[in-house]
Amino acid sequence: MECIHRVGCLPEGVSVWMPDSLGAVSSADRDALAEVISRAGDLSKRAQGLGAVITDYEKFRTSNQILYIYSKHSGGKVSVLGFLKTGKKN
Repeated sequence: MECIHRVGCLPEGVSVWMPDSLGAVSSADRDALAEVISRAGDLSKRAQGLGAVITDYEKFRTSNQILYIYSKHSGGKVSVLGFLKTGKKN
């Protein structure tokens, strides 16, 4: 999944996110990260044939879960290649 906006807070490789770490990034990066998380959740729903999105930014923001995002940088763009959410469901 190629990101529409530059997401400066996503390093190349695996980054680890918890809801309380979202406050440590700029509002522009938080908005871009919100789009990445929600879009990845929607694509995951479609790929798995689920009736509803399991992961989106608002659900993650108010959870006690950990989100791992694997991304690659190329030509000034960020591609998210995968994500994994762990922890207890609310």
